[in-house]
Amino acid sequence: MRRPRRRPGWQRTGGAESSIIQRCHPARRAQWRKVCALWITLAGAGAVRDRSEQAMLTWCRRLVREDRIEWASVGSLHLCIEGLKDWAAREQVAKVG
Repeated sequence: MRRPRRRPGWQRTGGAESSIIQRCHPARRAQWRKVCALWITLAGAGAVRDRSEQAMLTWCRRLVREDRIEWASVGSLHLCIEGLKDWAAREQVAKVG
């Protein structure tokens, strides 16, 4: 049996969701999914040089100034989402938000 082809992007390291989504509090999972989706959209448009999950976490960590990004508050994740939306608007990436 053949496996279906995967789209380019970061390689998942386990389950159906990225490791950050699995490790975070359930109340924040929807926001993390949005952050991941925006990051992949920006990477697909060529605005992001490194589309890996580690690069996304480093960018978010620098923005919210948290030692462990899993501990980020809902407000901090909102800042990440809005920052990615602003970045997409500067790069004129379609269908964001």
